[in-house]
Amino acid sequence: MKGFLLFCFIATVVMIPLFLDNNSIIKLVWSDNFNNYSLIFNFGFLSIFIIKYYPNKKGLKYSILIFLCFLILIIFSLFTKSSLKSNYFAFSLNHLGLIIFSANYLHKLFNNIPNKPLSQIPEFWVVIAVFFCSVVNFPVVYIISVLVKNGMNDFMNNFLIRNLSNFGYIVMYALFIHSFKISVKNG
Repeated sequence: MKGFLLFCFIATVVMIPLFLDNNSIIKLVWSDNFNNYSLIFNFGFLSIFIIKYYPNKKGLKYSILIFLCFLILIIFSLFTKSSLKSNYFAFSLNHLGLIIFSANYLHKLFNNIPNKPLSQIPEFWVVIAVFFCSVVNFPVVYIISVLVKNGMNDFMNNFLIRNLSNFGYIVMYALFIHSFKISVKNG
């Protein structure tokens, strides 16, 4: 769980310039690209974390192969569509990959139920957090990409569409905090 402190620190470093730019506090033209390219770290870190804590290591080679395929697709998308302000396709790939790894973790977990209660396992809460955030954000990011592609920017300003994504991230980080507390309590 100590690695998650690094993850949260990097997420904060990436989000501060994006927040400042998106709210017109300071104009930082590089903030969206910075956010786009941080996706490589985000996907890599979270996927490897989930794979590392699979309760059953059976099929690990396939998980690593799927991880590499998604990582290559995300990198390819980032470098071929760099003219976009936000690369929605790369973000949707990120969320789809994380849904697959989280669902696989949960499937393996419920087929190999540990002796310890799930409420006492910090990794379980991290995976639930990532799964929830990705399930919320995958359709939102896809819808936004379709709206932008079709020039329907008026719908983009819809309160629900704009803030559903934020809700997913708020719940994710709240569950991360919960997992940190459990980790500290467990020693």
